[in-house]
Order: sequence, then C-alpha cells, then structure tokens
Amino acid sequence: IPACEIRCTEDGPLRMKISFVYRYRASLIEQELMVYSGNRRIDFATKADWHEDHRLLKTLFEVDIRSTKASYDIQFGFVERPTHWNTSWDWARFEVCGHKWADLSENGLGLSLLNDCKYGHSIKDGEMGLTLIKSGTYPNENADIGFHEFTYSIYPHKGRWQEARTVEMAYDLNSPLVSALVPA
Repeated sequence: IPACEIRCTEDGPLRMKISFVYRYRASLIEQELMVYSGNRRIDFATKADWHEDHRLLKTLFEVDIRSTKASYDIQFGFVERPTHWNTSWDWARFEVCGHKWADLSENGLGLSLLNDCKYGHSIKDGEMGLTLIKSGTYPNENADIGFHEFTYSIYPHKGRWQEARTVEMAYDLNSPLVSALVPA
C-alpha cells in the first residue's frame, strides 16, 4: 500500500520519528517509524482503523540472510523451523506461531522481528513476515473490524540471537520502562 502522507514529526538527538498515513479501501492506517541514536532497534508503532473482510494485513522485510532454519519465541523457550519448502508438510506451514520475536541468523549476523501482540510469523525465501490483521469472518463476522494498536520492530544484530540480546529487546518492547513524578 503506498503512503498517502509522509512527514518527519520528531528529529531530536535521541530519536527520529517519521509518520506515515495509508488508506486502503475503507480502512486507515497510521504508522510512526522510530529510529534511535543509542539502539539498533527500529520501531513501527501502528494504529489501524480496519474495516475489511477476508483481507490479510501483513508486514514483510526482505533480508539477505541465508539460513536453513529460523528461531521463534514460545512460552518456555524457543523453537526452530525450516526456512524452505521441500515437503508437503513444509508447504502446509505457511506461518509459524511465535510470541514476542522471530529471528533469522547466519555466520555472525542476524535480524530479529519483535512485536508486542502478534503471533503469526513467516520466514521463507529471503522474506521475514508478520501477520498484523487477519480479517476473518468465522466464527465472528466482525472479529477484526475496528481500532487496532500495536508495535513491531526490526532488530539487526551481530552473532546469533542468544548473544545479541534479542530476548531482552523483545521484553523492552513488550514492557517498556514507565516513569512518573511523585510528590516528595
């Protein structure tokens, strides 16, 4: 979907923020891309007013990382799945369920795809994807209609995800530090 509006909304010493507005049929998507001076993570804070049926909204990142398997966060650890389609079983797995992150790494470098509430990942043929809105109509015909707010991030890193602090970055995204002023 091409953006119909792009503007820089913050250009400070610690963070730069670029805002995008997308219109798709009856839906409106507003997105803020944030890059940080002290952090390699790139955030995509997204708000969607979604009014579509049977339309899948997905983000895809083309990557130049060649690995035969990808890693995905699960409840008590991680799971690895192949990044190729050799068998009918592979073809049937168009997505992998993962919680806070998915990672593709090779020979000392990698890219983690982090998120704060999405679970359908796909890593195949040089693309890392994350399903954002499904728009199914069964069993609830209005299940995904309305307002959605979520953040996903890409985190390029050195080494494998275990050494690169991918888990920590995912937790930072899901449980950000909150500060408040209180009277003395």
